[in-house]
Amino acid sequence: MFKKNNRITVAEFKHLGMSVRAFHTPFFSVRIHKIDGEGKKFAVVVSKKIEPTAVGRNRIKRRLYSLLQTHIDNFPTGVAVVLFVKKEAVKATFQSIKDSFDAMYGGR
Repeated sequence: MFKKNNRITVAEFKHLGMSVRAFHTPFFSVRIHKIDGEGKKFAVVVSKKIEPTAVGRNRIKRRLYSLLQTHIDNFPTGVAVVLFVKKEAVKATFQSIKDSFDAMYGGR
């Protein structure tokens, strides 16, 4: 899990506005927003339509947060990154999600 200063709060999420860039993979969509300050903020959104159980939603969030944590240095400062999970991520293995994430942000 990220430190508190690296997570987007509910109040900040409501005021993000239009995204600057958007990226898409088979498992998730990424929206990048500019924010004031020098920090980097992250959020993962999993809808109840995507995964009805809380256990499943939290599993997907943990997986994506761990991938974001490994690539945190690849993101510039002053951005908020929001990942919106797609239905395909529910049945996907962690390795396939990791491969898709590495293809987008450079593998380690």
